[in-house]
Formats: sequence, C-alpha cells, structure tokens
Amino acid sequence: MYIACFCTDYLLESDCSLDKVVNSVMTPITTSNSLQRMLDDFRVAYALRTILIQHTTWTTYDTGGEKTPLLLIHGGGGHAEAMFPQIMILAPYFRVIAPNIPAQIKTMEEALDGLSTLLNALNIDKAHLYGISLGGHIAQLFVRRHYARVKDMVISHTAIPCEHLAQKTMMQYRMFQLYPRKLMSQMFKRAT
Repeated sequence: MYIACFCTDYLLESDCSLDKVVNSVMTPITTSNSLQRMLDDFRVAYALRTILIQHTTWTTYDTGGEKTPLLLIHGGGGHAEAMFPQIMILAPYFRVIAPNIPAQIKTMEEALDGLSTLLNALNIDKAHLYGISLGGHIAQLFVRRHYARVKDMVISHTAIPCEHLAQKTMMQYRMFQLYPRKLMSQMFKRAT
C-alpha cells in the first residue's frame, strides 16, 4: 500500500498522464458564471444516488464504469457536491465514489462501518482512498479498521487521528450543519 499526503501520481493508472490531470487542475476558473456552468454540467453528468445502510440513508455520487474505484471523502462542514471539481477531474481515470456522511452518524465507528457497507452495496472490494481535512482523518481510521479494502491513500489538510481530535472535529462538523447555507456561503466568500 502506498500512502501519500497530497500527491496523486501514484494513484494514476499507467495509461493516465499526470500532466493531463495537473493541467486540468491548474486551469483557472475566471468567473462565478463559469463555476456555475461547471456545477450545472456536473449535476447533469452525475446524479446523486441514495442507498439505505444500517437504517441510515446515505447519498453518494458514483461516476460508474469499470475503472479502479476511488473513495473520495469530504471534509467536515462540507458535502460531496462541494468536491465536484475534483470528481470531474478524477472521473476520466477512476470510478469516483463521493459519499455524503449522513448527519445521523454520531461516531467514527458508524462512519467507518457505513463507508465499508457502502462499498459492499456498490460491489467494490478494494478502493483508493482520497480524504481531505476531516475526510483525511476518516481515511486514516478506515485504513486501520479495513486495511484489506484499501489499495492506497491520499490525504491532505488533515491531522493524525486521536480520540480527542475526533470528538472535537465531529462536534464542529455538527455545528457547521446548523448554520444556514446562505450565511456559510457569505462567510466563505469574504474569506477568499
């Protein structure tokens, strides 16, 4: 297994060109209109699927196909759709699975078991992991608990998992979900 921090070249299949992926990532988004067009194109191309797992409704994007699966785990306070640029960039090379962690999930164990069961529901034995922020934290714990299901892992903007941080992060995640989306949108616009 290869573990990387914010590195994609080891995840790309041999017939993929890293230059193509990097150039796609580096293409600037010049206006909010072009970002909205990209989001609209994403929503047309990939429907949000609903799957019932252990009495909890999970939603996920699945780019489908026979390519190598990549489980993309979003950060705290976020959701899978917020990662649509990454999904669109990775989709030509991987079968991208980007689930939303349901608000009903209260423990890391529930999240880890839910993700494993989600892979089962999608007939995926083994996948690459790509986690950002809280998603990187979850990815590290997933490797510990379900090692045989992981091909390799890429994490970014994350910390080493520990119980204290996990509790604090989950509390922050739940708090972010309480804020009105419009307020959060305005706060993030001012920050950039």
